Amino acid sequence: MSIRMNAEALRRHRVLALLIGCSLAFGLHAQTGDMTDPVGSIFGRAAPNTPIVIVNEKTGERHDFIVRPDGTYIARGLSIGNYRVSGIGGEGTETTEVRKNVRVSSDTATPVYLIPIPECGKAWRVCLDGSYTDFLYSAASDSPTYLPTNRLSEASAKRDITESVLLAPGSVRGDDWFGNFASFGGSSIAENRYTVNGINVTDPNNGYGFARVPFEGLAEIEVTSGGLDAWNGGGMGGVINLTPKRGTNDFHAGGSIYWSPEILRESDPDQFDGFGDRQANNSRDNGWEYTANLWASGPLVEDHLS
Repeated sequence: MSIRMNAEALRRHRVLALLIGCSLAFGLHAQTGDMTDPVGSIFGRAAPNTPIVIVNEKTGERHDFIVRPDGTYIARGLSIGNYRVSGIGGEGTETTEVRKNVRVSSDTATPVYLIPIPECGKAWRVCLDGSYTDFLYSAASDSPTYLPTNRLSEASAKRDITESVLLAPGSVRGDDWFGNFASFGGSSIAENRYTVNGINVTDPNNGYGFARVPFEGLAEIEVTSGGLDAWNGGGMGGVINLTPKRGTNDFHAGGSIYWSPEILRESDPDQFDGFGDRQANNSRDNGWEYTANLWASGPLVEDHLS
């Protein structure tokens, strides 16, 4: 008996170690810069060899950089949100330039220039009405679409992940025989991949389901279509990356109640076969839906953990 119990305990410890190892691997994967990562970057120009300070306006997350000798800088690995960028605006001066409400979205690079460019016409720039734009190299054929959930609620969109995903270009509803899922570019719904903060949550049993996340707990839905390269697993479908909400330095709380009464539901007709026999008695179906949500957020350690 003791040998059997020890063997069972050993197996459990091995399974636990395997799960911990997988979770650590997923955590590392979420920081490697793959297209499913919920991080972005800020790049631009400022006075050479001067400090740049980038601060998240909500969480207080701070990043300090030194501008390169050629006057360029780039800040990678920034979580999504609005930032304040400050730095020296001219070489040989002490003038501090500040840019507020700089939006960083998942897997994007946001330009912030603190000094003007006196000349144009170089291979990597183009002048437009006195302004300029740097060309960014892109080795992928994907086309991400970002769907902030607060904007979806303003547009009276249905509170459902698939219904939101269907707003992305090139997406159509898949066969409802397999459930409520989207298809991209004519590919199978089994070619899609669902991630939460870069962690794969696609159902391993059938390949097209995923671990559900409460819609009210999401901050942004990123939809990437156009197929997946080999580095990201390959496939013809798309990637739906769900970014949950996170706390800030301020305390917030709220709730919501959604009620769908039976009286407002349309009744389905009964279904009969070719001999007149009833196959589905839908006229007697009835049901209602009631959903309540409560939430609260705030800093655990101000400017560091929320």
